Amino acid sequence: MRDLQKLFPLVLALLLGFLAGSGMQVEAHGGDANKIHGCLGTTSTTTVKMGGRAFPNGTLLRIVGASESCASNEVAMDWNIQGSANGGILNPLTNADLTDIDLRYHNLSGYSLSNVNSQRTNLGGAKLNNSTITSSSFFSSNFVEASLNSISFTGIFNGNNLNGASLANAVITDSIFGNNILANSNLTGAVFTNTNFSNNNLANSNLTGAVFTNTTVTGSIFNNTTCPDATNSDGNGGTCIGHGM
Repeated sequence: MRDLQKLFPLVLALLLGFLAGSGMQVEAHGGDANKIHGCLGTTSTTTVKMGGRAFPNGTLLRIVGASESCASNEVAMDWNIQGSANGGILNPLTNADLTDIDLRYHNLSGYSLSNVNSQRTNLGGAKLNNSTITSSSFFSSNFVEASLNSISFTGIFNGNNLNGASLANAVITDSIFGNNILANSNLTGAVFTNTNFSNNNLANSNLTGAVFTNTTVTGSIFNNTTCPDATNSDGNGGTCIGHGM
C-alpha cells in the first residue's frame, strides 16, 4: 500500500471503472491497513453522477495512509485490496508520481503512461513490453533485467540503471536518453530519432540492427559492444561510432 500512496492525481472515472471491473466495494474510512484509502478532491463546480453518487467534474484522487484524514473539501473513500499482476496500478496512468515506489517484477506490459514522474523507482525485473510512455521523466531508477521490448517512449530518461535489460525494437523519439547504465542490455532493432543518447554505458550490449537518426551519441562507453552493423567495438578501436551510430 505504501507504493500506491505516491500516485496522484488520477482521474475519478478511471478509479470507478477499475473498481467496477474488479468487484471491489467502496466503503467509508475505517483505518483498516488491509484496505486502500483515498481522498477525492475537486477542480471545478460542474457535477456528474458516477457509481450512484454525484461528484464535481474534474474530481481527482490521492492515495493516503489508513490513519490519514482527508481535507474538508474532499470525500474519503476506501476499497479492498485484491492481488493482481500489476499491483493495482491503473491503466492508463496519467500525471502520476512514482517516486520511490517499489514495482519490482510488476507486469505493466501494454500500459499507457503519460506525464509520469519517476525518481528512484524500483522497476527491476518488471515487464513494460509494448507500453506507450509519453511526456514522462525517469531519473535514477532501477530497471535491472527489466523487459521494455517494443516500448514507445518520449520524454527524459536520465541516469537510470538498465543493466541486463531488454529494449529490443524499442522506439525512442524526441527524448533525452543519456547517462544510463545499459551494460549487458539488448537493444537489437531499437530506433532512436531526434534523441540525445550521450554518455551511456554500453559495455557488453547488443545493438545489432539499431537505428540512430538525428541522434547524439557522444561520450558513450563501448566495451565488447555489438554495434548496429554487427561488428564488435573492440575491433573498431573501442567504439561503434561510424558503425551504425
